[in-house]
Amino acid sequence: MNHDTDADSGEAPDAVGRPRRRVDSLPGPRPNSFPAALGAPSPTVESPYERTPAAEVTVSPGSVYVTAELPGAPKDAMDIQVTETTLRVVAPRVGAPAFRLEVDLPVRVEPKSAKATYRNGILDVTLRRANPSGGERREV
Repeated sequence: MNHDTDADSGEAPDAVGRPRRRVDSLPGPRPNSFPAALGAPSPTVESPYERTPAAEVTVSPGSVYVTAELPGAPKDAMDIQVTETTLRVVAPRVGAPAFRLEVDLPVRVEPKSAKATYRNGILDVTLRRANPSGGERREV
């Protein structure tokens, strides 16, 4: 058997062409007709000027904790805003895209209770949960 030619066509073997012809001859959908592995693109596309950092939200009976990774962001340039339902963080960086994070909080919080710490590129924000009844509860 001559290994220098393709037995089917008499041409020189093609490392890509031969497997492709075999795949194309298989029944069913073609490889390029499969849906994207990761699904549709995200509705929010990051710009070259801003980046959405990794963040985690943890809820306890009395508090909400938000942790975000903001490496390289100077502490004094961060803008942190809190409403009863949202936490927003903007952190510019020198020579890199700014971080912009907006978190819809899973429960209502008291914005004035916000406390933030930033250490080694990690921002931790602690928020006290709002009392759902609007006041203290006591038995009479």
